[in-house]
Amino acid sequence: MEVSVTSRPLTYNDFEGSTTTSSENHQYVQGTVLNLKATPSTNYGFLKWVVDGVDCSSDGSVALTVSQNTTIQAVFGFIREITFKLNPDDGTNVGSIFVNGVEILDGKTKIQTVQYYPEGKNITVEARNLAGNFQSWNTGSSNPHLSYEVTGNATIIANFTTPPIKNITQATYFRTIRDATFSAQAGETVEVNSGVYYESGITIPEGVTLKSTDGRGAAIIDGNSTSPGITLQNGAIIEGFTIQNSSSSAVYVAGENCTVRNNNILNNEAENGGGIHVSSKANSCKIYGNTIENNQASDNGGGIYVSAFNSGTSIYENTIQYNHANNTGGGIYIDTNISYYSNIVYKNTAGSGCSEIYTAGGLCE
Repeated sequence: MEVSVTSRPLTYNDFEGSTTTSSENHQYVQGTVLNLKATPSTNYGFLKWVVDGVDCSSDGSVALTVSQNTTIQAVFGFIREITFKLNPDDGTNVGSIFVNGVEILDGKTKIQTVQYYPEGKNITVEARNLAGNFQSWNTGSSNPHLSYEVTGNATIIANFTTPPIKNITQATYFRTIRDATFSAQAGETVEVNSGVYYESGITIPEGVTLKSTDGRGAAIIDGNSTSPGITLQNGAIIEGFTIQNSSSSAVYVAGENCTVRNNNILNNEAENGGGIHVSSKANSCKIYGNTIENNQASDNGGGIYVSAFNSGTSIYENTIQYNHANNTGGGIYIDTNISYYSNIVYKNTAGSGCSEIYTAGGLCE
């Protein structure tokens, strides 16, 4: 049997489909197994084997059994330089890039790289979300999976949105508030850009501040009718949010020396304290400058509920309105002696009286 072995290009740079510069004919007995190895010349890379006009394999070494007169072609391509980049490229951990299933950019320690491929090679490029959301490739495609044929030197850029949440102390970025607060340490501040965040079960750890970047109410934490809401540990601060639609207390103050300030707390439901529930252990906390509106309690304290045995807590300069409790204290229920002053409390309702305010000291309005 006669086998013609050709390869192109080996000695000159030809990308227009011209005939190859190297061709040899060999004769073998039918059934002979040929072990073929493609060895590129300098500046070339192997692409594929083509047997009788049909693509056979992209492996550089193959075994072929001779069964008939056959033409075998080793196809090579001139090595091209492909630069991969992430945008933004400021180390914000927006995303990563994989080529043929292998990560080449991790988005934090590595945001740009150069890879080398032979001309004519098809590669699969994938953008994966980390802190940001993938938007598009600079090629125009918005599909995170990109099939790309190497035709020359090129730059491939994956464009991501800027992550909306930042731990400004660590200079790290996150897609969710819960992830950001989970990794935060005492003394650190997490800032959240404007937008709606459908999250529940957020815990602000000891000594951590969670605040809205763009001012009061611009960042909305929407519980989407799920629970739990936001829990504050010792010394935690929450500031400047709209907190809504939780099926438990929007803000549960569990620790001492916490601060809840300048928030809009709306449309939440719980057994006690639809808007804010201050636990018996949450001593010396400050709750001020909030609008607490249209919250519901199946028992007491539609707007705010302060548990017995709490001490040192101050509640002042809040607007507490249009809340309801099925039992008592539609606006606010205080089951202990704390500092309470300069609040606007009106148009709240309760099923068993004390529509606006109930206190352990006997105040019922």
